[in-house]
Amino acid sequence: MPEPVTTTYRDERLPILISMLVLGMALSALVPLPTWELVLDLFGSELALRFSGPVQSLILLTLLVCVGVDSLVRSRQGRAVSGPEGQPGERRAPGLAISAMFWPLPTLVATLGLVALQSAVWWGYQVALALGVGAAVAVIVVLQLATQSLYSAPRRGLRLVLNAAAYAIGFVLFSLIFGARQRSLLSATAVLAVSGLLALELLRNTETAAWRPWLYAALTALAMGELTWVLNYTRLSDRTGGAVLLLAFYVLTGLTQQYLWERLTRRVVAEYAVVLALGLAVISLLV
Repeated sequence: MPEPVTTTYRDERLPILISMLVLGMALSALVPLPTWELVLDLFGSELALRFSGPVQSLILLTLLVCVGVDSLVRSRQGRAVSGPEGQPGERRAPGLAISAMFWPLPTLVATLGLVALQSAVWWGYQVALALGVGAAVAVIVVLQLATQSLYSAPRRGLRLVLNAAAYAIGFVLFSLIFGARQRSLLSATAVLAVSGLLALELLRNTETAAWRPWLYAALTALAMGELTWVLNYTRLSDRTGGAVLLLAFYVLTGLTQQYLWERLTRRVVAEYAVVLALGLAVISLLV
């Protein structure tokens, strides 16, 4: 009897996503798009929003990354539903509230890559940056998919890598936004958006209802926006301001994680208070 033929299913969505991302970044440098403006009247003040070619490319690439990551997340088995006595039960496909938590980190990496790409003048640097960003996004998406399940064995170690990447990206973006010295309406809103997006990545693996990470990410973002508004009245440098914002973001997300994990005690609060005090002391010495 002939032996049965075994077919192996290969998911090509990630290579396709990365290829389209790299191609889109390369085209954004080679084919500039026309600029257009949108004028708004906010609180009696006129605000002109300028949509340059890079901004339009960023919007398109953001949509591409979000749709691609969402497809990959939904194709895998979703969050496990707890069975009796805390044992893993059946697995359900993740809903939009859960799958959307995977979007921010790869999107922000692509954003940083596109900003760096616009600063490169030689085509060789542009190609290298596009390929590097594609590789970075691929690694992050693979790590996210590996930590998608709450019961994955290597989840803890890979989760630490993702946390480190999120804080590193946060520091770079906070420094860039604060160093731009834009009006508080723009800078505080930008920090608010970045903080909320990164907080979703940091809080998505908590075993709780899907709406709770979104709520606490929004509260964290609001606090970070208000802090940015205050820091804009100081004369801190871009790196110092970014370090202060990163320290505050680390403490806020850390306390929130402990609360969602039901591990928030007076000792934990005291530990984060010590970290905050030591961090501010180090920053003040380096100013």
